Amino acid sequence: MDTVLAARVCPRPLTQARVVADPDDRGRGFLLIAVAASVSGPHAVAGAGGTLTYPRRSGPTTVNLSEEEVAQAYRRRFGSAAGPSRRDAGGASAMLCAWSTCPECRDRRWTG
Repeated sequence: MDTVLAARVCPRPLTQARVVADPDDRGRGFLLIAVAASVSGPHAVAGAGGTLTYPRRSGPTTVNLSEEEVAQAYRRRFGSAAGPSRRDAGGASAMLCAWSTCPECRDRRWTG
């Protein structure tokens, strides 16, 4: 599981996993995975063909963030409440630095 997360999710969320055995069949069971709430979002998930999506929880389902929602999430992450019209070179530099240092994300394309 760690290998899959490291290869497909950036930044990697904090997780805990536990194997739960079927009491009636020792060879069967399931993997219970807990994903902690994160302040490091948005989390890019690498998909088929090198595409990136940015999923988020929506009740019992998962939806992908739109381009504007991704931009808003990065502004929240880096502490800028400014809208897209404000030019904030420091914030933009921080976002580009974070993106460029994520080897799993560097060569991916964003998809909404």
